[in-house]
Amino acid sequence: MRSPLLAAISFAAVTAIWIAMAVTRGAMGARGGASARYSVPSIALTILLTITVTAALIHKQMVQEFPRAGDGMTETAKTIAITRRVLQRLAHVPPGPASPSKVEAAASQSLVTQVVGQAGVPGVVLRPRPKRSQRPPLVLPGPPFPFSYGQPLAIPFTGEYQLFPASSGRLPKKVPVEVGTPLENVYVTFRGTPLETVAVQTFDPPLDLTNCGEVLMSLTSGELEVLLASMQLVGERDVEDGGSALMGMKAAKKETLEFELPDTGGPLLVRAIRVLFQRPADPTRSTKVAVEGLIPVSRVR
Repeated sequence: MRSPLLAAISFAAVTAIWIAMAVTRGAMGARGGASARYSVPSIALTILLTITVTAALIHKQMVQEFPRAGDGMTETAKTIAITRRVLQRLAHVPPGPASPSKVEAAASQSLVTQVVGQAGVPGVVLRPRPKRSQRPPLVLPGPPFPFSYGQPLAIPFTGEYQLFPASSGRLPKKVPVEVGTPLENVYVTFRGTPLETVAVQTFDPPLDLTNCGEVLMSLTSGELEVLLASMQLVGERDVEDGGSALMGMKAAKKETLEFELPDTGGPLLVRAIRVLFQRPADPTRSTKVAVEGLIPVSRVR
């Protein structure tokens, strides 16, 4: 018992009820033999013992709550303070600890699973919440933005995530648009088919990566396994391979992936960068990832 005072009062109440039932059934009536000599004294002794134990426990509680000597309180104030504290203990019983099942259920509510590929939901587009310090550096139409050999150009991710069944080949038309990232929710396919998770960053005007040797991508991962990320460079008329990189090798939430770009021998004007995340172990579920930004790095000559 966490409250001995409450236990004592409960014991006294149960004893009183038991005695009342015994009297009603005839325990106080006349009996013959030796039992008649001990029935009434036994009941009286039981009542006396109950009152003594209850009084002792109450006295112990009051001694614990009694103010220390020398605090300047009058006898009346001390009595009122003791009575108030004892009543507070009687009225307040600390709740027991929550069961593990309830704690786990509350924690699992933060993860929402949504189905992609069923009737009416052919795919999903996720757009991150805008940040105050995150503004796209390339927004106005004009000539291609050249990449120089000076300081690296940090490009914050202001694009979107496209989730769709691999059997579709590409993002279907008229898909719902939601706010967030794949790091927040889990998406699965309707019939257990592979699901594509693609991060897309567009540029207008196009980004000139002719003199770029690699692209660094910073991201936050919620996966505990090794995944494959593949980059594609979407130009005016064709799509170039931007290389592949493994993620999840260091088991860290913050990662920086390196993508080696091919030497095309000519201009490389990029309208969009697409990064496909693949989960070999469970391809039917979306990849828990949030891209932070891209950094093109000049080619070493």
